[in-house]
Amino acid sequence: MTLRDIEAWERAFTISWLSRRFRVATFGGFAREAWHSRATHLGELAFEDMPKAYAQGAAALNVMRWQDDEGLNIKPFEITASGTPCLCAARPGLEACFTPGTELITFEGPRNAAERLRQLLDNPHQRIAIAAAGQARTLRDHTWKTRVAQIL
Repeated sequence: MTLRDIEAWERAFTISWLSRRFRVATFGGFAREAWHSRATHLGELAFEDMPKAYAQGAAALNVMRWQDDEGLNIKPFEITASGTPCLCAARPGLEACFTPGTELITFEGPRNAAERLRQLLDNPHQRIAIAAAGQARTLRDHTWKTRVAQIL
């Protein structure tokens, strides 16, 4: 196991745990061999192909590294922009960018992630509404153009 695998242990564990209960696909540098994941690995994807990959799923998962205990990475913005519901590990600062439960779904740990994912899968109207609200919020408030205008 490499240092990269260790720093992303929560992400890897959550993916592996969910892959034993749902059909899961991953892309990028996920070290599934070390975690005995049942996820289908799509390999490395070009940046421009990532939205298509997100859009193929009923939801897309974001679990940030454990040492990044505050703030967000870019994934919730990429996922919601693709029109896919984002299932995101809860963390301080998330609510400044999205309304949890309306624009994305948050969870605390793998078991809660499974419960939330099951709710989305069992309620297609809710899943579609969350995807649409998340996409609208991202395209309204979280584009590069909007960010540059705020800075300048």
